[in-house]
Amino acid sequence: VLGRMAPSDRLGAWLLLGGMVGVLVLFGVLMISFPNLPEVLTVRYNSAGSPAEVREKSALYRLPIIGLLAWGINGVAGLLLMARRQAMAAYMLWGGALVVQIFSLLALVSLIT
Repeated sequence: VLGRMAPSDRLGAWLLLGGMVGVLVLFGVLMISFPNLPEVLTVRYNSAGSPAEVREKSALYRLPIIGLLAWGINGVAGLLLMARRQAMAAYMLWGGALVVQIFSLLALVSLIT
């Protein structure tokens, strides 16, 4: 059963590996910049440019956690789809997790700079 669940070609393996690297990059960027951040951060501005929402810096950990959940859930679902010989659907799930991580990284970088 496990042999049927594993990606049968390089694309699937690269998508899964890329997702894992994406999670590590998200956590790494935050962990490196976290000590230098102020205790509270403005996470949203209104149309006048005034702070509309202020949060503690620990709230930034939500972004890497979202990336980890997207990779984990889509990874398992994709492996189950591979077992049912639905490779294209598995690739879409794994690629979707990469897209979530890319946008999470963009959001994280915009909040810490």
